[in-house]
Amino acid sequence: MKEIGQLLREAREQKGISLEEVSETTKIQPRYLKSLEEGDFTPFAGKVYARGALKNYAEAIGMDPQEVIHLYHEAMKQVEVVNDKKKQPGAGAEEAKPRFVSKEKKPFPMVAFSWLLLLFFIAAGSIWYLYQQDADPDRAVPYNNEFIGNDDPEPPADPDRNAIGDPNEEENGRPDVEPPAEELVLVSRNDGEHLYTLLHAEEKEIRFEFTARCWVQVIQDGRNVQEKNFNPGETFRLGDGEETRIRLGFPSGARIFVNGMEVDSIRNLASPVYVVVTKD
Repeated sequence: MKEIGQLLREAREQKGISLEEVSETTKIQPRYLKSLEEGDFTPFAGKVYARGALKNYAEAIGMDPQEVIHLYHEAMKQVEVVNDKKKQPGAGAEEAKPRFVSKEKKPFPMVAFSWLLLLFFIAAGSIWYLYQQDADPDRAVPYNNEFIGNDDPEPPADPDRNAIGDPNEEENGRPDVEPPAEELVLVSRNDGEHLYTLLHAEEKEIRFEFTARCWVQVIQDGRNVQEKNFNPGETFRLGDGEETRIRLGFPSGARIFVNGMEVDSIRNLASPVYVVVTKD
């Protein structure tokens, strides 16, 4: 991660751009930009926000954002591999164990033997005493033909024993938990690009509706999937993908819906703009 931050910082310093100027362009606070240059992504709420900040930073200093995002993904893969290795039991743990175990028997301690002998005599004396008590008829409890019952009252019946279970509970006794609702969140916005992320969704579907003539280019996961002029009344659907970049020539002439939720930040825009939609 530090290599990415060093690459960004060197590119910025070579072009004579200050952190404050980058902050003005990207609308990202300088402390977050400094964290990027140090290779520390922990201040960001998630991977989507970190990717968005990296891309905006790269564009602000004239670097290829796709190349920076690619380096970020590769670094994340290496971090995950290292973490997986740390979770596995170390091979050295087995080597640290002694290879040979001494079979020599230690002598039985005399103190323990003395305690065992004392306990034996106590147990034998108790048994002898109980036997003598039963053998002496004068000490036996007299029998008077009376029935000795149980004076304890019966426990009250459990009123909930035959109650019908709660229909809202599952077989394991836990109530049903509804999954969180899908959300379309505007992560960042500037004059040239609006970054959205789709939360709590397994799949992503993007639908276009056109109210005026509009030129559209769609790049999904680095692949150009659509580029044409759409006329009023036309529609277009796009399948699932991790990252979808949409270039609109006339944003006000298009309406975009992600899983039924509208991208409303482009309603009154007349200048071309990028709309980026990612899935967390």
